[in-house]
Amino acid sequence: MRIQSASQIGPAGPSSSRSSLSIAVASLPALVLVCVAVWSGSTRILAALLLAAIVLGSIVAANALLDSGIAQYLTRKLGHVVAGLVFLVMPIVFDGPGIPLVLCATFTVIMAAGKRWAPGLIRGVGGTGRSAAMAEVWYPISCGVSVFVGWSLLHNAWLGVLPALFLGFGDAITGVARSVIYKREVKGVAGSFAMLAICSLLSLLITPHWIGLAGAVTATFFERITTATAHWDDNASLTLSSTLVMALLYVRFVPV
Repeated sequence: MRIQSASQIGPAGPSSSRSSLSIAVASLPALVLVCVAVWSGSTRILAALLLAAIVLGSIVAANALLDSGIAQYLTRKLGHVVAGLVFLVMPIVFDGPGIPLVLCATFTVIMAAGKRWAPGLIRGVGGTGRSAAMAEVWYPISCGVSVFVGWSLLHNAWLGVLPALFLGFGDAITGVARSVIYKREVKGVAGSFAMLAICSLLSLLITPHWIGLAGAVTATFFERITTATAHWDDNASLTLSSTLVMALLYVRFVPV
């Protein structure tokens, strides 16, 4: 896939009234959370707002890195890692899947609105820099599915976030490998081995560990074979496939 350079993309210009309206609408869920947090004094909702602010900050940072001349296939990995860190703390901070699912839904709206009306505002993680794919939209959707299946349906918080961690950390390391070894965006053996190593370590978060390892292998395989199109991306394929494999194994072999 051809990646646009920062000079080709250019810095984001002034937002049109339509773009401003879309961002305002996308921010409504966060505004609702703020109002509910203030009204109820809920520390969990305040934690959710902090995590959302951290993710938004990573998007701003990715934009700045792209504008400084760093390749877009690297800048978007910053968003991957930060989101991965957010999912890593979710089972510790939240006692149920409700708020994590709301966060996934909120960022789905934000990224879809940005992709449609203001791609320059998310250029560092997708937007105008990756017009052939919907990766930035699939990211929160697929992570929301994994949280719903593992945490809501199977009542295992770590099972719910593990596919999101594969995406956040495992897929990110492939970008580093490409930069160091291949000097360009290309799927290669080195990136796949690096991803498998990271995902195998993450698989230790759940028991039995072999179910997590099966998910790690599945995620790595689908990251390698998936080619981005206008409607599909490895963000979706690796997350959803590992969610499915681990869920089926968990239902079959783990006593309820």
